[in-house]
Amino acid sequence: MPGILRRSRLVAVAAVAVSLGLLTTVTPAEAKRSASTGVTHQTGRYIVRYSGSKLAAAQAIVAVGGKVKQEFTLIPATAAELSPSSVQALLQRPGIEGVVPDSVAVPTQVKELGFDSGKDKGSPRFIAKSIGADKLWSAGLTGAGVDVAVIDTGVNPVKGLQGRVIDGPDISLDAAVLPAASKARDLNGHGTHMAGIIAGRDPEIMGNYGKAKEFIGIAPDARIVNVKVGAESGAVDVTQVISALEWVVLNKNSNGLNIKVVNLSYGSPSTLQYWEDPLAAAAEAAWRAGIVVVAAAGNDGSTNNVMSPASNPNIIAVGATDKKQGVTTFTNSGGIRNPDLWASGTSVVSLSASPTSNVERTGRPVHAGPRFIRGTGSSQATAAVSGAVALLAQAYPTATPDQIRIALIRSNSKDPSRIGELGGVGEIGSFVNLERAVNLVPVTTEADTLIRTFVGKFNAPAGRRGHGSLARTRGANAVQANSGQLLSAETDWMGNSWSGDSWSGNSWSGNSWSGNSWSGNSWSGNSWSGNSWSGNTWSGNTWSGVSWSRNSWTGTVWAHYGWE
Repeated sequence: MPGILRRSRLVAVAAVAVSLGLLTTVTPAEAKRSASTGVTHQTGRYIVRYSGSKLAAAQAIVAVGGKVKQEFTLIPATAAELSPSSVQALLQRPGIEGVVPDSVAVPTQVKELGFDSGKDKGSPRFIAKSIGADKLWSAGLTGAGVDVAVIDTGVNPVKGLQGRVIDGPDISLDAAVLPAASKARDLNGHGTHMAGIIAGRDPEIMGNYGKAKEFIGIAPDARIVNVKVGAESGAVDVTQVISALEWVVLNKNSNGLNIKVVNLSYGSPSTLQYWEDPLAAAAEAAWRAGIVVVAAAGNDGSTNNVMSPASNPNIIAVGATDKKQGVTTFTNSGGIRNPDLWASGTSVVSLSASPTSNVERTGRPVHAGPRFIRGTGSSQATAAVSGAVALLAQAYPTATPDQIRIALIRSNSKDPSRIGELGGVGEIGSFVNLERAVNLVPVTTEADTLIRTFVGKFNAPAGRRGHGSLARTRGANAVQANSGQLLSAETDWMGNSWSGDSWSGNSWSGNSWSGNSWSGNSWSGNSWSGNSWSGNTWSGNTWSGVSWSRNSWTGTVWAHYGWE
């Protein structure tokens, strides 16, 4: 659809800063003053800043009767549970710089933020303006007719998503212990947050996308296909994600579906080359089946390798920018594979799954009104790019994933002819500019040539894909049951031995799940029906004799940096 929009520059958007209530650091001197006046802090969670080693700080916390709750890697601080007396004692310890109550910071404005003409830089409406999505809305491109599969912790049909969420299978660790009515629901909060960024739209918005004050995502008329793999705690195994990708490929056009995009705000610290990695191979197979796979680079810092499956140069890897559209230092971009695209990923406003979700209870996020929370990381940036892809998929319904990818990468490149702009080897990728991208979709032959040249830089051997070890694909993130049993070695998420070891064309060759493989549109005989998955009731709370408890698993690898 060439010529939809002719202007090649982004429209400048005036930004209005939002003042937030700040948390006050308690210093040792202030602690002495507060003690003399009888002022104490409530028992609860605190952020402890230190100047020495992380170990010394943890030892100091334990020594005063506190508990270490979370250790941060990018700042010299540790989250801890402390009583009022232990706060005072901790502040007397050498190397402790201060203690910050880890309470919810509330915006000074009482009304819901982020939706009045997109003045809040973290709102999807502002992000939509910054990447030119609003210009495509004006041209009638809103994601209508496009389905985006969100492989995540589930999606709740909250206001902003009501009527546009189709439930796929729940293959999470929750599925064994939840009643049928609760299957596919988001008990964690991550998946709903992503879905809101991609395709949120309050029901009050009927057609005037540019001026309404209600909540709106990047592709407001796209549908979300909810494929739940993450448990309430966030725990998920790579084999569950592979299984979800297989389901998406087999059902991309089943029962009226039109899945053009997969959002994977997820990453595994695999130690394999991408061509060996089973998860990266599964993502590539979905791509070759005609689905644009958008995956998060990760948030471990710019010196770290891009996480799997984003490590595969055949799919889109996404990094996060800050509010000034600068590349964030927390995005993984080390090694030879950089993110292809960058999008806003700082203090992004989106929908809350529930006041009782795991994110709300343990993440302590900043609320932008009662329905919304903020999150920072490559997860949020990935969701924004998935929404952008949905808009282009509506404009070019027969375009290949490679054509759409190249258009997005070229859209803000200084020299669109440079293959290095495809993420490059040692180069930084592109910021998204949809107003240009919609006019830059190349013909198939050109796209094929560019991608072959780019991927060829990675020197992957010909032949087998995904034949590497599951244990190495997981890296250090194996999930663990309450019994203490690790899901390790070559064991899949159902407790069976992994037997498939390569992708052939667009489908898994051989029996990937030891007798539990997808057959047609069904999983072990449980057929997809209408808008919900029926018949996926597991026997008791066990899979192959292993008892799962959704609250006892570790190994969360959702690519978000923090709820704030």
